Amino acid sequence: MMLYDPKTRLECLQSVLEFDGKDDKIEIPYSEILNPTSFTVEAWVMCKGGFYGGMPVSSYEWDAQEGSKGYTLFTIPWLTGENWCEFWIYGTNMGGYSGIPTGFSPSIVQNDVWTHLAGTYDEQSKTHSFYVNGELSADPITIGFEPYKPNRSSVLRIGTGDRADLNPRAVVQLGDSFNPLSCGVGSSKEYFFFKGLIAEVRIWNKARSQKQIQANLYRRLKGNESGLVGYWPLNEGFGNQVKDKTANHNNGKIFGHPTWVAAQIPLDFN
Repeated sequence: MMLYDPKTRLECLQSVLEFDGKDDKIEIPYSEILNPTSFTVEAWVMCKGGFYGGMPVSSYEWDAQEGSKGYTLFTIPWLTGENWCEFWIYGTNMGGYSGIPTGFSPSIVQNDVWTHLAGTYDEQSKTHSFYVNGELSADPITIGFEPYKPNRSSVLRIGTGDRADLNPRAVVQLGDSFNPLSCGVGSSKEYFFFKGLIAEVRIWNKARSQKQIQANLYRRLKGNESGLVGYWPLNEGFGNQVKDKTANHNNGKIFGHPTWVAAQIPLDFN
């Protein structure tokens, strides 16, 4: 199978959501199927700077008995116009993470450039990996101290990662920013609002290999691919709802005022 090369192929204008880094987000009600014990999470993002870190995708839960659970894709802007990107998984109060600053990685995540992020966790090997544009961004990390614990009640987030997860009826959200001076455990305040564009959010119920990630990197999916449990292209172009294109139909609701814009994305639009 021939892979698309973003350096040589023609990028077509497509509808996509832009988040303001202040209060824009998408919330997807909790579903066990979106929080498997082995998984892959993917998203195309275009960072637009800002002053705080943002979470393009987050499925995170905290409680006093078991501590932190779930995972997040995390971006931190630098004044140089580059972004430190990480993939965090949680199984303890401290959590485990995979990811390195872009200044020390051949995969530099810059502002105003589409970048594909993918995080994987394999339950059998207790290993998680982080890929930037289909390339391994850091050596896979094996969690020996305590295995990953999936989120079991809180929300999947696109564009945000808040701390309001003590609410048992909370929902998943996408696009938030973090103020380290005001964050408090158990707070109802929302944090980690992401500033930029997000497209093609995907969740799989298995840890996909690098080859599998690369095979669909520049392609729109159909929604019926094996192991795909959540798929939000974010290309509706109007309205306040985004559709899950899988048979699970875990649709998301838009909050705040993210803007539908036409942008060139390195994706096959057919």
